[in-house]
Amino acid sequence: AKLDPASPAPAAAAPGATDAVLFSDVQPDTKSGGQTAEEYGWPVKMVCAFLSYTFFAAGVSKIRQTGFPDWIVSDMSYRTLLLGNYWYASRDKAFLPVGAALLRVSDSVPTVVGAITHLTELLYPLALFASVARVVLVPLMVALLAGIAVAMGPFFGLTMLAHVFWVPWSRVLRR
Repeated sequence: AKLDPASPAPAAAAPGATDAVLFSDVQPDTKSGGQTAEEYGWPVKMVCAFLSYTFFAAGVSKIRQTGFPDWIVSDMSYRTLLLGNYWYASRDKAFLPVGAALLRVSDSVPTVVGAITHLTELLYPLALFASVARVVLVPLMVALLAGIAVAMGPFFGLTMLAHVFWVPWSRVLRR
């Protein structure tokens, strides 16, 4: 059903409008009848939206529980980096003793790590709408998740694996 251009209904209500916003930088493939090969349908977009919601909710939760700068400047990151190296004190043991080594580099390392983590979580939903944000935030979040596994212990393997849904595979395989 087509919308009347004079109608006060928002353009987002039009069928396919979400696709135009989420994949505005994707060019249609003329061989397959106008559909792009990297658009596998709504399940892939739902995974990306769910990842965005999950990380954004984690960032908002940190603000709600402790206030905006308080989580970043608190000793929470310091304690977590240190605790991951002690198997008897932590449920998850870090893969490498990198956390304690980072603490010896500088006292500001936990604050910088906390700030990068928090801002990446809060800005992550921008990856749904802006290709520049997608190129920066998605790899940064995968790196943060890998860093958490290596330095602190908790392993988010399935969450890291779910990031493959952000990759436009037909464009990557074409190169």
